[in-house]
Amino acid sequence: WLKIVVSLTPMLPALVIAWVIIQQFKRFDELQQKIQLQALGMSFIGTSLITFSYGFLENVGFPKLTMFIIWPMMAMLWSIATIVGTWKYR
Repeated sequence: WLKIVVSLTPMLPALVIAWVIIQQFKRFDELQQKIQLQALGMSFIGTSLITFSYGFLENVGFPKLTMFIIWPMMAMLWSIATIVGTWKYR
């Protein structure tokens, strides 16, 4: 049990970050909420399509990737979609 608890301790700051993000979302006006919702949707769809496709590529010899790549990929796609959405509504 101790190994499990120690392994999960980095999740404590991650939970704080998630709470801060949720609090920030509550402060957004309707347009910013719309932009963020669309950006999150696009990042979710993009991440799932990329990882699903890569899973098939692993069957033909591509190296296996760690699950730690998922969050940075989703964050990158979320950031790009937020920039595009903000630019679109300028």
